Amino acid sequence: MLFFGIFVSYGQESNSINSLKEKLILEEDPKTRTQMLFEIGDLYYSTQRDSSIFYLTQSYHLSKQVEDLNLRSRIAGLLGVAYQVVDIEKSTEYLFEALAIAEESNGS
Repeated sequence: MLFFGIFVSYGQESNSINSLKEKLILEEDPKTRTQMLFEIGDLYYSTQRDSSIFYLTQSYHLSKQVEDLNLRSRIAGLLGVAYQVVDIEKSTEYLFEALAIAEESNGS
């Protein structure tokens, strides 16, 4: 029964990811694209860490064009967590950046 629950959950995530990818192709607004890439990276986080890092990195680079410090902080934070298993130095860099951006956005 547990296996079936995991399979159904993964299938729903897969459908969400595919739907977001289809919408992403047509989306032109940089902020919306940044959010969509972040959501795809977040959905991949628990099942496919490399894909998560790929989409989060795209989202991170695009977020520099968007005036949304909260979103950039969230992206950097999740990238930091995603990199913990793969590259601790990158993980630390992203986590400190997320903290610095959060502190900056709270101060302004």
